Amino acid sequence: MADLTFLTVLRASSACRLDRGEEIRLIGSEERGTTSIVLRTRYRPTESGSEVHRELWLEVTGPGESLDEAIPRHTDMANTAVSILTVATNAGVDPLEVELAFDVSPDRDEHEFFQNAITEEIGLPRVNRHPDPEAYQELFRHLISSPSRDRLFRACGQYQLAVQHFRPGSQILALAHLYMAMETLTPIAKSATIEDAGTQPELLARWNIDVTSLDPEIRRRVLFQGNDQAYREAKKASDGFEHGYLDFETIKQYSATHHTAVAHYVRNAIIQFSGLADPLASRLLSPRFSRPLPSIPMAKYVRGVLHGDVSKLAQEDMAYPYVRVETIVKSASYSDATVDVTPEFRVTPVVGEGITARDLNFEVWGPDTATYEPPGQGIGEVEAPKA
Repeated sequence: MADLTFLTVLRASSACRLDRGEEIRLIGSEERGTTSIVLRTRYRPTESGSEVHRELWLEVTGPGESLDEAIPRHTDMANTAVSILTVATNAGVDPLEVELAFDVSPDRDEHEFFQNAITEEIGLPRVNRHPDPEAYQELFRHLISSPSRDRLFRACGQYQLAVQHFRPGSQILALAHLYMAMETLTPIAKSATIEDAGTQPELLARWNIDVTSLDPEIRRRVLFQGNDQAYREAKKASDGFEHGYLDFETIKQYSATHHTAVAHYVRNAIIQFSGLADPLASRLLSPRFSRPLPSIPMAKYVRGVLHGDVSKLAQEDMAYPYVRVETIVKSASYSDATVDVTPEFRVTPVVGEGITARDLNFEVWGPDTATYEPPGQGIGEVEAPKA
């Protein structure tokens, strides 16, 4: 039976945003044929009639045997594109969900159709970062054509999972995925370093080590760029977490201390090993993309004072007093890389009879977007990764 053609639409909340009407097109090749991937950002109206950005939206079109066969394969390809997008932008993307899938074969009258009823994102949009489309497309092209593509794809996937956990309380999981990415990249770094040294025996002699120490030394000297403390404590945290021999407070301390630096080293290595040359590589490694930006909702806090009998703070049919917060996006405007959103917060105390809520203060907090300054190199010989 000849292959049919299917289109799959996936979406996810994201800290990466394309402009209204902008799209990025990618081409993926596999044994079955050529598949196209289009990335866009979904926009929705505000109360004033302007539009505000919402989820990242991927459209995958390519051949397949059936709808049930095409959906998981298209999802895998979309996940690869998104993990590379995370590396390119250093911005998090939540797990993708399939929203629509259907047959688009031009010579058929019957077209299989699937839809997943997904709740749309509402409220304040997420803090976001606009990609460098050209650099991202070229990074994708270099990675899919690399002799080490499978290993580099796995490292990108680990990096995406790590950035998803770049939030307070989740640093342990962030560092765990980053260290797994380091282990994934070790064979690539080892091959490049041996080639630069001439032979493996020459490299061992230069470093004055035996072959059993080569992989750890590749990680310490090359991937961790000679940062001995970050390497030593990240390894302890990873091993202690995986094998359960280190107390969680120590793992938390090491993870919180080093996860941002290790993310810098992992991302730097993926981009360099991809073979992407300057000026595109330098653009991706510039301060604009230096800090991991997780895709997390804006935190909204209400502080105040409740006045009245403590036994009546909650309504009779409620267990606790609370404040209902409704978020309305009044307007949104875009210029260059900045977004100006005007929200309205409608705050309603839900409390018991005779109870009043006074001095209510409302706070909105988002992720840290400051430029990240990488740590200085550690003591000892440092060899930069080579493509």
